[in-house]
This record gives sequence, C-alpha cells and structure tokens, in this order.
Amino acid sequence: MRATRPLEKRNVRRRSRANSQVPRATIVALFALTLTVSGLTSLSAQDAPAVFVLPAGNTVEIILGDVPREVEAFTVSRIGPDDEAYTPITPEPVAPVADPRRARELMGNDFPWIARRVGSVDPDAVYRKLLVDDNLAVPLSLVSPGLRNAMGLGFSDPTVRTGETYRYRIALIDYRGETLDTVQEEVTAGPPASPEAPQDVSAEAGDREVVVRWEYPVYRGGTSDTAVGFLVYRRSGDQRRLVSEAPVLRIEGYLTFIDREVEEGVEYRYEVETVTMVEARSEAAVSNAVTPTDSRVPLVPEDLTASEQGEAVRLVWRISPEPDVAGYNVFRSSRLKGDFEQINEELVSVGQPSYVDADVSGGDPYYYRVSALDTAGNESPQSGVAVLTPADDTPPGALAGVELRVEDESRAVTLTWPAAGEEDLEGYFIYRGETRDELVRLQARPLTPSDEPTFTDAGFEDRGLRPGASLVYAVAAVDSSFNVGPKAFAEAEIPDNDPPPAPYSLSARPSDDGGVVLRWHGTTVTDLEGHRIYRRTADGASDDFELVHIAPAGSAMWEDAEVDRGQPYAYRLTHVDEAGNESKPSNEAELVPTDLRAPSAPGGVRTEEAERGGVIVSWETPGEGDVLGYRVYRAPYPGGPRREITEEPVADTEYEDRSGRLANHYSVSAVDTSGNEGPPQPQETVDDE
Repeated sequence: MRATRPLEKRNVRRRSRANSQVPRATIVALFALTLTVSGLTSLSAQDAPAVFVLPAGNTVEIILGDVPREVEAFTVSRIGPDDEAYTPITPEPVAPVADPRRARELMGNDFPWIARRVGSVDPDAVYRKLLVDDNLAVPLSLVSPGLRNAMGLGFSDPTVRTGETYRYRIALIDYRGETLDTVQEEVTAGPPASPEAPQDVSAEAGDREVVVRWEYPVYRGGTSDTAVGFLVYRRSGDQRRLVSEAPVLRIEGYLTFIDREVEEGVEYRYEVETVTMVEARSEAAVSNAVTPTDSRVPLVPEDLTASEQGEAVRLVWRISPEPDVAGYNVFRSSRLKGDFEQINEELVSVGQPSYVDADVSGGDPYYYRVSALDTAGNESPQSGVAVLTPADDTPPGALAGVELRVEDESRAVTLTWPAAGEEDLEGYFIYRGETRDELVRLQARPLTPSDEPTFTDAGFEDRGLRPGASLVYAVAAVDSSFNVGPKAFAEAEIPDNDPPPAPYSLSARPSDDGGVVLRWHGTTVTDLEGHRIYRRTADGASDDFELVHIAPAGSAMWEDAEVDRGQPYAYRLTHVDEAGNESKPSNEAELVPTDLRAPSAPGGVRTEEAERGGVIVSWETPGEGDVLGYRVYRAPYPGGPRREITEEPVADTEYEDRSGRLANHYSVSAVDTSGNEGPPQPQETVDDE
C-alpha cells in the first residue's frame, strides 16, 4: 500500500533517525529508557506497542510507540458506527511541522520548561535540537501533547462520540511516501482510564531543600499502562501549590524531586499524582510532614574592588543572589597573609553592598575581605582580597650630598651618602650619564635603605666603566609610594688604563723595489692614537724587536724600504690609544725581501790563458748592492751557441775555465739576491797568443 502522495523533503528527522542506534521502544516508553546506570533495566522492543490509540474524553489520541526508525510520517483511517469502510481522517500524512515558530505555538505553555531542558530560549535552536535528537524529543513529547503534535508523533481525532466504538487503521510511511506497515486498533470513546497512584511517597528535609521520593510499578508492556510522569505538589497549611515545573519522567530508579524553594522552620507535606500520555491523573499520594532547616552558609561575596574616595577607601562588591542574606561584614589587614579584623560596627545592608573605610593613611597598603551573613546566622567564608594603597604625593627631601671614590685599576665608582630620614623610605635610585640632562637609572627597584648607604658601579657585567669617560652620578630618595625626591649629584673621571685589543691578521709581502709591505685589519677602538711597528732580523733573539715606525690611527698598510734584500726579517704590530696604552703584539709576519729588477751587466769582461792550461775569465761588478753572484757562459766562437759553465753563481769576479781555450767566446751575467739575472756581458777582447 502507498500513501496518497510522497512526503516533502522538509522532514529533517529522517536522517537523524537513520543514524540513531536507540530502539524506538526504549525511547517511547520513558519507563523503558536504556540508561547507562547501575541496576537500571530496559524493556525490549516487543514490550511496547507500535501505536497507542487511547480514549481522551471527547477525542481519541493516536500516539506513535515502537515504530521502525524508518518511519517519517503516518496517516489515519477510521471506521465509525455509521461507516462501512475505512475513511481517511488525515488530509495529508502527519509529519513534523517545518516552521519553528509554528512548533513554538503548538508547544504552548510547555515551551519554557522544554526550552530549559534543551538549553536554549531561541525557538529555532530548540526545535532544531529536538528534530535531530530523538533521545531527547520523544520522551518529552509523551508528556507534552503540544510537542508531540509539533514533532509529528501524535494525532487527535475530535470527531468521535462518547460511548461509540471506532476502529482505526494507522499507516506508517517512510520518507519516499511508501507504507512500511499498518496498525489496526479498536477503541471506545470516553473518559481516559485513571492511572495507578504512586506508592511509598516520602519527604526528607535538608538544608533549605526537601527531597521527595516515591515508587511506581515497573512497566510491563501493552496499551493499558500509559503512565508517563508525575506531578508534585507542596502543601503548607491550607495552601497547595504545583512545584514540579514539568511532569517528572517515569524512569525506574529515578522517581525523585528536589524542592529548593522552601523556607526553614516551615512544615510541609508533598502530594504526588501520576499523569498519563492523555493527561489523565491518579489520586494524590501524600508524604510525611517535614520541616527544612538552614545550616548552609551563604555564597562568598564576589567581585570585591577597592578604590580611592578622597582620603578614604571605598569598597564595592556584587550583591548576594541568595534571598536569606541579612547583610555583610568587612575585614581589613595591613598584610596579605596577616590577621583580618572586622572593621564595621553594624551589619552592612544587604541591598547596599559597599563600605567606606576612612581610617587610612596615604602610602600604606590595606587588604580587605567581605563575608555574607544570612538570617539564620550562618556566615560565608571571607571573599578574595582587594588591596589598595591610598595615594601619597609628597616626595622625600633632598639628600645632604654624595661622595664618590674611583678605583683606578678596576675602573669602578663607589658612591656614599647620608641616610634619608623619611619614615616611609623605600630606598634610593641611582642615576648615571655623561651630562645631568642625560641620566639613566641603574636599577629597576630602589636600593634597600641602610644606616650607611653605598653603591658601587662596576659597569656592564662588572667589567669596569668605559676608560677615560667623564660621568655624572645622581642619587635620590624614594618613598613607599614611589615618590622620588630631588637628585644629589657627583662627577667622576674614569682613568684610561685599558689597552686596545691586540691587532690581528698582520701580513707581509715584498714590494717591487725590494722593500717589505705590511698590511693589517683596522680596529673599532675609538681613542686609537696609532700603530707601532716592530722589526727584528732572522739572526736576532725572539724578543729582539725594535720599533721602526709609528703609523697613524686610520692606516692599515706601511712599506719598510730600509731592508736588505735577501735578508730575512720578522715584524710585529701593536695598537696605541690616546692615553698611551699599548696593546699586546700581533702575530709575527716573516719575509725575505726581494725585487723584480734584474741587475746591470758586469763590465770589463776579459780572458787570459791560465798557467796550467785553460782560460781565466775576469770582470768588474755592475755596482748594485744586492748582487749575489755571477754566471759565466762560453761559446765556441763569437755569435755561436752559449752554454753556462758555472754550476751556480760565483761570488768572485773571476772564474777559471780549465776546459776552455782562448779561441772560445765568453760572456758574464750578474744574479741578485732576489734571483733576478741581468743581461750577459760579452768579453771585450780575445787574446790570440
């Protein structure tokens, strides 16, 4: 069988039910809810009917029970006394309303307590939550006909006649509009059956509350047991008042109500009535008489603040929300962890949570607490602390003077001054700068007072103050309100006894002219006077360095032209500042000076026959001072191929060629200490004898 038309896609409950893992039977029957509580049992799906068809006076109520999760709507047909066949009485499938505002209207007076159960007062948010949470919506709908109608879980037939019998057929429909199942029930219209009254109702008084408990038979299934909740009334004298905002749900093991709107010393009795799905009620079951007491202390006052009010302190805190608070007490201490003493002679009015403490003095801290006292004499714990130090705008007086002493070697300055006499003295601030207008405070907190105050300034990380600096010091007294008095000044001259850092990366290379070019890295020393260059020869002792030059401060190179080529030298460099402090020496740079210019040719090259045979070649020196020796060449005839006949340069100005003949042609060249060889000079004449 199919419904007359498909359901609209507006039914958003389809998806939430499809994802739910809780059987509808355990949801529909509140008394069969599956709860994760020790000792609590649940009904199986077979115990609850799919649909409840119940007489309710002038109407018959159809309420969904244990239907499949896929059910999204239902239709109702009826055979009455005058009918021969089923006649539809629902013009369209019964389903949840789409408009949250319409749902709010259907809930009527039940909306406030339903909203509190959901946790929102916004109708849109409340309805959206109920549409997607069957575990919450279905149990609440069983005790609220308005919610049941909004959720599409119930239908009311108001066209029946009391005493007449009707047969109903309910078609359960899925989201596609297809019929999943049909249920047929017969019912006689008339007053609903009264439920069984609660049993063993008891009341237990506590601190400004009463706990009411009762018993009720366990749900056994079927359509005859329709009790879903309980109404609780409080009776005091002749007055009877409903105190349960909504029916207490029928959950086995949780049949309890706590009444917190009671007064101590007043006797109460409680009456509990059972209510069904169609709002039929049982007779009231009455509890024993109880009288609440009040031994609970009030809540601690909150948000205590302190502020200045002229020369006094004004305290303000949040008014107590408890109705039985009679007033407040105020406590004060001069220390945070000291003893707090009550300072109010009369109880501070409950409606005026403020107090003015005029017995204070500027500059001293005061700590306050507040407690609440109720009509039963119970006093709360004291509140959190509020602290205030009334303003003190008067600074300390000027110091008598400041003396200082400069330590030459450590370059530290020690200050001394007479102690200040203020009673609220907090300490002293010390200042330093190059002028009185550029002073910087040297400590974050004031220097602790003493009978003979003193302060030593040794510079950053106690490395000493800047050498040669002219400094101005000042000392001022500070009171407990951090008012700073006038400064007392003193001036110091810091000795310059700190030599510059040693130079580094000294290097040496030969110049083209045979000198020595020294280079070094510059320095960041601001008071540098110059660079001292020391030299020693290779045959000198390791410390036999002599000062040979003083280079200006901005230079990084110097050429030593006063050297002998071929002679090894070693150099050192030091920095000298304006105070005459000389740094440690740099690394040693060693070099043998050379040049790139070849010596001139020797002059007067002559030959003569040797006594024992061979040829003696002689010549004259070319005149350069760095000539190391000479090379002699021989050719078989003038213009012929030359060949060197000296294995190494000879130092003398003659050479005996024992293999030579006067017919040979000779030439001589000079070699200097840098290894440069000059042009060969041919012989002047050849002796033919």
